[in-house]
Amino acid sequence: MEESAENNKKIPKEEVETVKKEKKQETIMDTANTRETGIRNRKGKHKTRKYLVILFLIVYALINYVQLRGSYLEYMELGENYISIFRTNLVYRYSIMAINFVILYFIIYMTNRKRFNTFLRKRKESYAEIIK
Repeated sequence: MEESAENNKKIPKEEVETVKKEKKQETIMDTANTRETGIRNRKGKHKTRKYLVILFLIVYALINYVQLRGSYLEYMELGENYISIFRTNLVYRYSIMAINFVILYFIIYMTNRKRFNTFLRKRKESYAEIIK
């Protein structure tokens, strides 16, 4: 039998073990609840990010369309023979934008990959463990 520090009463050993088991189980449940809450918060953040990206793309497309249409009308005012110059400028502009996108994508991808692998090595975890 063990003595309690609170009121110096003798508590049976079985009750002490039961209390310890209950506390351990509560700790496990708290950890599980915290993890579920974290997953829900991440899903909410991903949803918000997804909507912001879609909104940005829509705004970008509208601005790009207005600019493209204005440029086309300018070339139309100059004459029909300048439409080929408009198309050439259009091809160059969007080719440069696509090349810049690809280059920036790979730079960001490689940087994040390196940092993520370093993070995993520090925590001594694998990618499969994080996904669970």
